[in-house]
Amino acid sequence: MRAQWILAVVLAGLSAQLAEAEPQIRFCPAAQVRSYPEESRRNVNGLLLQNLLISSGDSKPLEVKLITIELLKAGEVVDQRHIDGTALDHAIRSGEALQAGSMIAALPFQFCGRDLVADGVKLAGPGLAPN
Repeated sequence: MRAQWILAVVLAGLSAQLAEAEPQIRFCPAAQVRSYPEESRRNVNGLLLQNLLISSGDSKPLEVKLITIELLKAGEVVDQRHIDGTALDHAIRSGEALQAGSMIAALPFQFCGRDLVADGVKLAGPGLAPN
C-alpha cells in the first residue's frame, strides 16, 4: 500500500492586509512529494521539502512572520514544522544570496527551471511587494 502525503502550508502571522492579499505558494518540485524511511521498523518516515516560494503576486504588499508546514495523511496532520524568527530570516537571506550569485540560473534543475522563480522576480522578504 502506497501512502499518500499532502503538504500544506499555513501562513500565520501575516500582516493585517491578508484579507485583501492573495499570496501565491509554490513548491519545487510541484507535482510530487516523496517521503523516505527514517526508521523502517517503527514506520517513521521523513520528508524533504526542496524549495518553497511565497509571492505576493499582484496583490497588496504583505509581511510573512511565520510559516507553518503541515504534512497530512488521510486528512490528519502527522507532522508540523514552524519557520519563524531567525530561521525565517536565514531562509530569506539564503534565497537572496542565491539569486544575487546567479545560482538560481546556474542550477535550474534545483529550482524547477523558471517554474519556481520566474524571470523578473526578485527574492526578498519578509515584506513582500507585488510582482
